[in-house]
Amino acid sequence: MDIKAFKINENKSLVPIDSIDLPPAWIQDETRRWIDIENPDAADLHKLIGPLDLDPNVIKNLLDYDSRTEVISFKKSLIIKFPTHLNIDDFDPLYLRIICLPSTLITIHQKPYTRINKIAGELTSDSRLKDESISALLYYIFDKLIDENAKLMIALRERIDLLDESLDESPELIERSNIVKLKRLTGKHIVKFESQLYCIGTLQKVESDVFSIGRQREAYSDLYIHLETIVGIINNYQTRLIDMNQSYLIFIQGRTSSRLRVLTIISAIFLPQTFLISWYALTEKYLSPDKWQVGYPIVMVMVLISTIILAIYFYKKGWFK
Repeated sequence: MDIKAFKINENKSLVPIDSIDLPPAWIQDETRRWIDIENPDAADLHKLIGPLDLDPNVIKNLLDYDSRTEVISFKKSLIIKFPTHLNIDDFDPLYLRIICLPSTLITIHQKPYTRINKIAGELTSDSRLKDESISALLYYIFDKLIDENAKLMIALRERIDLLDESLDESPELIERSNIVKLKRLTGKHIVKFESQLYCIGTLQKVESDVFSIGRQREAYSDLYIHLETIVGIINNYQTRLIDMNQSYLIFIQGRTSSRLRVLTIISAIFLPQTFLISWYALTEKYLSPDKWQVGYPIVMVMVLISTIILAIYFYKKGWFK
């Protein structure tokens, strides 16, 4: 388990503190703190938050790694499971688990998350919170994580644009699996942003002694509107991919129809010849060179003439176009 701890100072920025000073002193004062925990186990969490005398279901819920978004209010804490993506190609999101206490915010994640470290670095240098509250700190974290995920969507759009351009110029070089994979990936990101939307919307309704957005209500409302815009854009991506898939299927159907048309023309042209050759084979004893020397040449001329006539006929009818 790796623990990083910070306190919010009067300048609305973060100051790193030694994590060994946390238990039990951090429980007893009113200092606003942020504690970030990476890859904890049950024993680690019990040691850290056990003295808080929280609901027994809190730790159980935090160690439940089922992929679902939740905002759960307990008597002495508020638990949030916030989905986010580390990379654009990740189908399964990383769930950031958050414990909101009256004077402390605890974030928990299984894997190393460089964006969390970057947020802490920003707030320990030049960036400032809107105020010294836990809700302001939580808003800042959510805002940065959502912006980071939105940047991934720009990269996703570039992939869609490139695939769309290839589909227009050289559809025969496209594999449908690429469209299906992008469509599935886009769907995963839609679910993630909708889950983030649910979290932000639910937090605006929470009013308790444990957590209140207070003066950050307008900021949370703007963040909610921002997420709605992102969800709308990603849905447009999904629609584009559905249209691309339909266009590709139409191209495949057209190519198949073209091949079948060629086979039909060949069959139609050579059907009379097949009849003539069959007839000649059945009457060979009457048309053999011994009995009729010009029999074979006449049959071959008839085959050639019928082939030319049918080819000209189909060409004038536009079958070769």
